Amino acid sequence: MIQKLRRFLRSLGREEGGVASIEFAIASIAVLMCIVGAVEFGRYFYIKNTLDYVVTEAGRYAITNPTCSDSDIQTQVTSNSPSGVTPTVTVTSTVSGIITYKTITATGTVALASRLFPFVSLDVTSRTRVPVM
Repeated sequence: MIQKLRRFLRSLGREEGGVASIEFAIASIAVLMCIVGAVEFGRYFYIKNTLDYVVTEAGRYAITNPTCSDSDIQTQVTSNSPSGVTPTVTVTSTVSGIITYKTITATGTVALASRLFPFVSLDVTSRTRVPVM
């Protein structure tokens, strides 16, 4: 009886059927995680670049409309901000000589869209400084 069990176990050790499917199962997890990571990486930088553009456009709005208030500039940023982030916008004014500068800062949090890691969120910040006459 023990001899038969030993022969059976040895035959299992020599069997190579199904090895490719096991290798695929192990490798596909790593490949899938790399693909999801690349998509999330691209999505984060899309939101970052769009927020940079929106803040820069708000700076141009402040230059072309020198009588606009800080809340007008904040509205420009929040109404044009990309989906996936609701920024907190601060506008500060500093005077250097006869020129007034406005610094527009937008900060927000980007949650991952894949939902594989729901506890992970990334911070995004954009800032510009423009002269207002």
